[in-house]
Amino acid sequence: RKMTKLTHKQRGFVKDIVKTGNATKAALNNYDIKTGDKKNKRNTARSMGSENLAKPAIQRELKPILERYRKELDAILEAMEKKNKNSEQYKTLVEAADKVQKQIQLLSGGVTENFGLEGVTIKIQK
Repeated sequence: RKMTKLTHKQRGFVKDIVKTGNATKAALNNYDIKTGDKKNKRNTARSMGSENLAKPAIQRELKPILERYRKELDAILEAMEKKNKNSEQYKTLVEAADKVQKQIQLLSGGVTENFGLEGVTIKIQK
């Protein structure tokens, strides 16, 4: 099977999604979206972001980045096991783990919006 190379715009999308954690923003930054109003433009960008994340060439590009995030998450979870659950350090680790996990989910094509620290819930998937 022939490996498809990324276009200039797709490379920019990959760079921006890793940097911003937001597929919609990454699409807006890298594609000429010519629709009427701001809401339509955002909806189009959201769809483009989702479509891009599903493309095998983009997933191939994201694979080493995902591996790095998974190793980072493992290290955070390991550190959490050694901390008192009521300590500030533990809470900081929970927030970091949540952020990294959301980034993994996003880059895996699971979520297409921000991965900020709105909640401090964490689902550990092994």
